[in-house]
Amino acid sequence: MRALSVLLESRPIPPQALAKLYRALAAVPGAEVTDHLVRDLAGRDALAVGHDEKGRKVRREILIDPHTYQYLGDRWIIVKDYKESFPGVGDTPDRPWKAGDLMFQNALPATGVVDHEGDRP
Repeated sequence: MRALSVLLESRPIPPQALAKLYRALAAVPGAEVTDHLVRDLAGRDALAVGHDEKGRKVRREILIDPHTYQYLGDRWIIVKDYKESFPGVGDTPDRPWKAGDLMFQNALPATGVVDHEGDRP
């Protein structure tokens, strides 16, 4: 999942290569699409393809545009309550996490190939 996420962040991706990446994503054991659209950090609707690794407290989800199938970003969702401690870091308080909390989110607003610096796609 991590390697596929890095590849999906690369731009531009030819359609045939994107299709191969999505086939590889579908072959990851335990990878599944949520049963509803989610909102990404930019407020766009997205399909969330996630993977729960056994024993992990965080589910990493790749966010995909439901119409164009372009990569929109990713996010990490807490799947199990736990408390994160920071021993030896002065007065940093413990951080409690609850299942369903959003730990991290990244959005790729727009990309494109241009001919000159300052050009916009």
